[in-house]
Amino acid sequence: MIFPTLFRTGQTSFDSRHSRILVFVLVTLFLVGCETRDHTNPFDPENPETDGHPRVLNAIAQDGSVLLRWDLEGLDDPLGLRILREVEGVRTLLFEQSEATGGEFVDEPLPNEELVRYHLEVQDPSGTWLPTEPDSATPGLTRVWVGDAVGGGLIRLSPDGRDFLRRSTSGDFLDMAVETDGSVLAPNWSRNEVVILDRDGEIANRFDHLGGNAIAVEENTSEFWVGSFSRGSLTRYNRGGDELAVLEEVGPIEDLEAARGNDGGLWVAVRFSGVLRVFGNSIQDRWEQFDWPVSVTEDPRGFVWVIDRATQSVSRISITSGAVVVSAAELGDPVDGTLDGDGGFWVADPGREGLVHLAANGSEIEFLAMGRVSGVTYDSRKRRLWTVHRDEGKVSTWTVDGRELSSYVLGGRPVKVEGNWP
Repeated sequence: MIFPTLFRTGQTSFDSRHSRILVFVLVTLFLVGCETRDHTNPFDPENPETDGHPRVLNAIAQDGSVLLRWDLEGLDDPLGLRILREVEGVRTLLFEQSEATGGEFVDEPLPNEELVRYHLEVQDPSGTWLPTEPDSATPGLTRVWVGDAVGGGLIRLSPDGRDFLRRSTSGDFLDMAVETDGSVLAPNWSRNEVVILDRDGEIANRFDHLGGNAIAVEENTSEFWVGSFSRGSLTRYNRGGDELAVLEEVGPIEDLEAARGNDGGLWVAVRFSGVLRVFGNSIQDRWEQFDWPVSVTEDPRGFVWVIDRATQSVSRISITSGAVVVSAAELGDPVDGTLDGDGGFWVADPGREGLVHLAANGSEIEFLAMGRVSGVTYDSRKRRLWTVHRDEGKVSTWTVDGRELSSYVLGGRPVKVEGNWP
């Protein structure tokens, strides 16, 4: 009973001194081990940059195939490498090579819209296979294009939104139209021209047009309209670049939407002048109650969604009666919108930092927190949301319940994402 007595009087016993010495030794050994451990090894689980799985493989989705690229720079002379394909949790060996070098490989044919995961492993001198960071891709027919507002041009992303495929031309592109065949029409604001790309992204035609920032393609013809904010004009063209009509002094144009159906026509959002409807080559209707309309979207159910940034509101115009109904949804700074395929409407609202989902009657259904979303497009066939985050220079894809599927940082200032959504 000596230990309790000594402990109570503040003295130190042999057992307590021994315990402290043991703890000191263990801590010293741990620190020495940490100092001698090679955390620069990319396969070390405590490497702060790799977490033990260096990223050397990039899987890029294409139509019916996946392009695999890998770079082994930074790895210490691995003896060999192998790549495994994983589908629905089942892995199969894609190929193996005795010499580990950088390279690329096209995995084809593959079914479109099926998620494929790839694992690249390298072999060390002991014969052990060391896994690197896996990568995934979903092949598809979709041609997705992004417009950049600070000189980055038109940028094509992979069909799953995970990778960059190509950059076609340069300049400032604030709007574009992607046709069902994958071709693209877009005004180049800084270079004062309109470009037309074929489905592979090659320039099929280009012609002069001053200050174009908005475009809409007519549904039943090969003609299209280009609007100019700075010039306040509307111009109608055919695919050859021939000027068919010009409407001057319309006002600073923010957005265009081609009317659906056999009657045709055009919806125009004009700063300070409201929403206009064009039939033929003249203005037929005007709704002046909108002070800063930035987006017009026609719904096939018979009305047009209008986003008014001045009043931070969304309204619906009845196509038959012209009546306007204002949504009661509380918005922070609505800037863009897209149909949800079921009569409702998604609103990109960087003020609320996410997407606001409205029902057909304009009431708010839900809010998805996604950060400062500045643009949105909905692929109704795959039920995927594509969002632009201008301040972060990125484009993301999401499920309709707000789960992020992919994110790609383009840099620059992306303002618009569009696709043919086959």
